[in-house]
Amino acid sequence: MHDVGGALGLVLAALAKGTKQGWRPRCTVVAGPAARNHSEMLAAIASEGPRMTLQTDVSDMVALYRSADLVIGAGGVGLLERMASGVPS
Repeated sequence: MHDVGGALGLVLAALAKGTKQGWRPRCTVVAGPAARNHSEMLAAIASEGPRMTLQTDVSDMVALYRSADLVIGAGGVGLLERMASGVPS
């Protein structure tokens, strides 16, 4: 999976707005090691502290989806997986 168009930065900015209002969600970011801006993603995730983790090469995305309350993702196969899992996206 790739961070197309720097979408992770947009999500982190939205989470930062919520954090100012006391909302502190735990987040798992899933990205492939070949993502174009992998090092920037790592830095952004590290800046969020222990509440945010990065997973790469996930073998069972459906299980990961089912453990989530909300999934933010792009279209394509991932969208179909989220729909089949019944997780809000």
